Amino acid sequence: MRHHVLDPWRGRLEGKEFSFCETPGCDVVYFTVDGDTIGTDDVRRAPAYKTGQAGDPLCFCFDVSGDDALGDPDPARYVRERVRRGECACEVLNPSGACCLGSIGRWKKATAEA
Repeated sequence: MRHHVLDPWRGRLEGKEFSFCETPGCDVVYFTVDGDTIGTDDVRRAPAYKTGQAGDPLCFCFDVSGDDALGDPDPARYVRERVRRGECACEVLNPSGACCLGSIGRWKKATAEA
C-alpha cells in the first residue's frame, strides 16, 4: 500500500490497518474500520474501475489501460501468460495487491453492458 499512497512519510498510515475498497466508481481506495480513508486523489495511479476513466490502468504490471482492455488483440491473454510464468508483481504494483485479470474481465463486462 505504501507504494501507492502519495506522501507516505507523512505518518497517516502508521499504526493503522487499511483495507482496499473494490467498489467501482467509489472515490475511496483504502479505508480503516475507524473511518480513515485514502481516496483516488491520494494515490499515485488509481485503477480505471475506480475513476471510470478508460485511460487509467487496470493492469499495473504490464500497463494495460481500460481502453487497452477493450482493444484487439485482447491484452488479457498476454497478461494471463505472464502471470502463469510468474512475471507479475501484482502484490506490490496493483493497489489492490491482487491479480488484475479479474479487474480486466469485470471492466470489459461493465463496459459492454453500458
